[in-house]
Amino acid sequence: MTLRNPESIHPWTLPNRKSSYRNSEEERADRQTAVEAQLPVWRALLPGLMEKFSRIADPRRPGSIRHKLTVLLTFGLFMFIFQYASRRRANRELTRPTFWEHFREIFPEVETIPHMDTVQRILERINPGELEEVMTATVKRLLRSGRLKALLVEKQYVIAIDGTQKASRGQPWTSEALHRRHGENEVSSMAYVLEASLVSPQGVVLPFLTEFCENAAEQQEFEKQDSELKACKRLLTRLRKMFPKLRILVVADGLYPNGPMMALCRDLHLDFMFVLPQSCLPSVWEEVKGLRKIEPNERRHRWGNREQIFWWINQIDYDFREASGRTVGLRCMSWDVQSFGKRGGSSRRRIGRGCPGSR
Repeated sequence: MTLRNPESIHPWTLPNRKSSYRNSEEERADRQTAVEAQLPVWRALLPGLMEKFSRIADPRRPGSIRHKLTVLLTFGLFMFIFQYASRRRANRELTRPTFWEHFREIFPEVETIPHMDTVQRILERINPGELEEVMTATVKRLLRSGRLKALLVEKQYVIAIDGTQKASRGQPWTSEALHRRHGENEVSSMAYVLEASLVSPQGVVLPFLTEFCENAAEQQEFEKQDSELKACKRLLTRLRKMFPKLRILVVADGLYPNGPMMALCRDLHLDFMFVLPQSCLPSVWEEVKGLRKIEPNERRHRWGNREQIFWWINQIDYDFREASGRTVGLRCMSWDVQSFGKRGGSSRRRIGRGCPGSR
């Protein structure tokens, strides 16, 4: 199996069935095996991460330090890796004897486990940009060493861009937060971020770059707010600056297929693949429907009890006029994936440039 032949990929999905464990002993044995299988990975990655953590300035007073900064940040990392929903649960799980024994095998010099409230207090005082630099430096090292070559799709790394709301409050907690009006008198504030994640057909998702949607500190109520599209432009510029020579395919949802965004991807030498709703780019849809009658490019594939029909149109010209009055021309492709099975069918249309299969 190789990622360079998409038809041979069988991505793993979580099964919709009851637990396969017959008793608690079997479940414990399976968990123990999984932990032991992860130990080599921890031994390879954690020392490098802790060395990068040690470069971050410690904001605490020297006389009040009980746990090293690297230890606190490592246990903060564990909270996100193991996806603990609360610090209380992290305290309970990370202090179990089995976890402590495995951790001491890698770092015998660590004598005590910090409380997660202590981890929270130190994270509140550290510049998030420094932690992001550690993450991006780790991704760069993995790319240079060839550890991520298995994620390549047609000699490209696939970067997924998507926005997510992290928090929402009925009262504003900062002037930079986005706000949303409900009715005439009710206004809520929210924290909204855009994340870039390295993804693969096997289901690997590695978030490594974040851009906040935030208003100016002294923005007036009538002024236009920051948006996901504006944040995406900033994020893509940072992405290309961070990896100036990397071959990248950007994938995103139906918010992004528009002239300025596709032109930015072209200027940054980023290939892209965006979901194309019926309501977007009517001139492109008109040309696609006309060319499909002339060029019936089609391919069928079966996945278990489902049949997929792929059809595509290459070399579609799309022109748009910028705010400055300059007319910009783009050449892209459009394709559709139709799936049919026992429970009905579905259709997903996309538009892209330089995507796998378009060359």
